[in-house]
Amino acid sequence: MLHFSNMRCFSPPNSNAPGSKTRSYLLGLTLLVSALMPAGLMMGCGETAAKAEVNRQELEALLRNYLPLLGQAYAERDSSVLEDLAVPKEMARIDLRIEELTAAGRIYEPEFKEVTVEDISVWNYSNAFVTTLEVWDVRSFTVGSHLLLNESLAQRNRVKYQVKRKDDSWVILYRELDQSFDQ
Repeated sequence: MLHFSNMRCFSPPNSNAPGSKTRSYLLGLTLLVSALMPAGLMMGCGETAAKAEVNRQELEALLRNYLPLLGQAYAERDSSVLEDLAVPKEMARIDLRIEELTAAGRIYEPEFKEVTVEDISVWNYSNAFVTTLEVWDVRSFTVGSHLLLNESLAQRNRVKYQVKRKDDSWVILYRELDQSFDQ
C-alpha cells in the first residue's frame, strides 16, 4: 500500500526557501547562454566567410603563378617548370599535348595576359573547383624553322580547374578548357 503523507507537492520556488538563489542563478545563466548562442553562430559564419576569402586569395595566387609557367612549359616543351604547382598526372597530360603538337610539326608559345576567377567551390577545406576567364596571346610556330603559322591575340577562354590543398598551398589536379570566345 502506498502512503502519500511523506510526498511533497511541487510548488514554485520561494525566494526565501533554501536553494532558491541557486535555481534563480541557473535560470539566469540558461537565459544568458540562450541569448548569446545566435551571436556565437554568427561569429562562426564570419570566420567561415573569412576562411572562404583566404581560400579565394590563395587560389587566385596559385593561378597567377601557374599560368605564366604553363605558357613557358608549352613554349619550351618542358612541363617540369610546373613541378611544384601541378600533380604528375596533370603534367603528363601537358607532356602528351606537347608531343602531339610536335608530331604535327608545331610549337605553341602561349603568353599569359590575365585571369579572372569567376567561381570557386571549396569542400572539405582541401578540395576546390575553380572556373576562370583567361586571356592569352597564342602563337603557333613550325618546329625547327620557327616560322609563324598562326596567331591569336587576346584569346579569351573559360577554363575549369580541380585543385587540392597540399600542405600550406594548393596544387592543380586537372585543367580543362571549357569554352573559347571569338573576339
